[in-house]
Amino acid sequence: MGALTASIKSNLARVVQTVEQVKEASNEIVDGVTVVRELADENRTGANDVMNDMKNLADNNGVLNDKTLSSVEMTNVIDTQVKNVAGLMEQVVQLIGASVDHANISAEELVEVVEITNKMATLSKEVEQVLEDFKAEFKNVKEETSTIEGITSKTNLLALNASIEAARAGEAGKGFAVVANEIRELSSGTQASSNSIMEALSRLEAISEKMMKSISETVELIQVNIEKVSNVNQSVTNITNDATSLGENIKVVDSAVKEVETSNQTLTDNMQQVGEVMEVMTQSINGAELTTRTMLSKYEASAKSALDIESVVGKLMEELGVGGFMGVQDVKPGMKITIALNDDSSKKEYAGEVADCSGKDLFVTAESGVKDFVDKKNKHELCKLHIVVDNVLYYWDDIEIHPVRQGEKGQYKLHIESNPKVYNRRKYPRMPISNACTIRLEGTDKTYSGKMVNISANGFAFSVRDNVFASQKGRNVQLDVKDFAVIGNKPLTGCVIRSSNNEGEFIVGCRMPEDSEPIKEYVSRNYNGN
Repeated sequence: MGALTASIKSNLARVVQTVEQVKEASNEIVDGVTVVRELADENRTGANDVMNDMKNLADNNGVLNDKTLSSVEMTNVIDTQVKNVAGLMEQVVQLIGASVDHANISAEELVEVVEITNKMATLSKEVEQVLEDFKAEFKNVKEETSTIEGITSKTNLLALNASIEAARAGEAGKGFAVVANEIRELSSGTQASSNSIMEALSRLEAISEKMMKSISETVELIQVNIEKVSNVNQSVTNITNDATSLGENIKVVDSAVKEVETSNQTLTDNMQQVGEVMEVMTQSINGAELTTRTMLSKYEASAKSALDIESVVGKLMEELGVGGFMGVQDVKPGMKITIALNDDSSKKEYAGEVADCSGKDLFVTAESGVKDFVDKKNKHELCKLHIVVDNVLYYWDDIEIHPVRQGEKGQYKLHIESNPKVYNRRKYPRMPISNACTIRLEGTDKTYSGKMVNISANGFAFSVRDNVFASQKGRNVQLDVKDFAVIGNKPLTGCVIRSSNNEGEFIVGCRMPEDSEPIKEYVSRNYNGN
């Protein structure tokens, strides 16, 4: 009988040992599956981002390809226009050349006009000299006419005297009287002719003066004309020079336009090459997008498999809990707890921590509100107790709680007789965020700067560039997240369950000691999981 009892005890011990091993293995499996699931979530998020980026890139490349084709078309149009302009510039050069020739001819003709005008001026001066001579001769005529007048006067006087003498002589002087009379008549005729000549000469003098005045004015006008023609000649010379310069400049422009034409041809060739390259890139991107979709489907399949394994292990652990193999003996100092007092109508949960364990008694600390319900006269109060053990939740109802006695650790003593209900912690969606954060490892004052990667109701991940995070699995951390008021001023706390090195940047995943309802609601409102 003793041997049978010993054998039963031995077998029972092996069963208990096996169960303990199953518990440990289950916890490790849960941790591993959790890591796989989180990595799958992160990879799915990354794959979604890549797929969206690829889609956007493909769309943008399509637009870019269209724009490139349009640019090629426009460049062809510009090339045609430049060719037309080049042809027109050649015609302009020819026209300018003809204009230069015409200007040269005009300049030669104006030179001849200047020479002729100079000759006219010379001739006018000669005419003026002839008129001066004429005036001198006319003066002589006037003098001779005056002489004639003198002679006429004397003849009249002589005729008068002759008449007087003839009268004295009487009959003998009659013939002399006839001569005297003839002389008087001749003198009268001479006087009349002389008067006519004087009148004619007076008129001739007036006409001569007018002629002199006209010729003088003509000479002045000719002189002015010579000056103006000289100015025109200078202007035409300037026009000729400007036209020559313009012709040279237009030749330069024509050369530049031809260079532009060559450049445009090169641009057209380049744009065609770009279009071909963009077509290849678009095909490659479309292929990459298809590959990413395939990868995403694989990630989803992996995530589903991880969830299935997690569900199976969760049920196994719940059964182990029901069977009594998981209980208060698994609780260790430092584990986080929440307490909900039965008499608290607000149903508030108070956070705390296990300070010590002794058999079925747990010694804990808790938030200050608990003392309002726990009777310091040792009257027992009942509460609900939640403890996160590894990645499972131990749940007890109606646990006695009262203040600790002198010498006992913590603030309150919890006496546990029953086995807990065991729940595998639910998987919550992880929302990608990129807020800056400050990280502190528990037990140290040193801080590190990092950036959030994602967050869920019971876990989070952050990135940091410091080699110390290469081997911190199992270590508790506290994070102050910038611009994240979801949990108020409290730090974000968790236990490191994984760390991956991405070229010096460590992606650190953490499990929170308890589920956060505010974070759960925040993620639900702001993230649809796609």
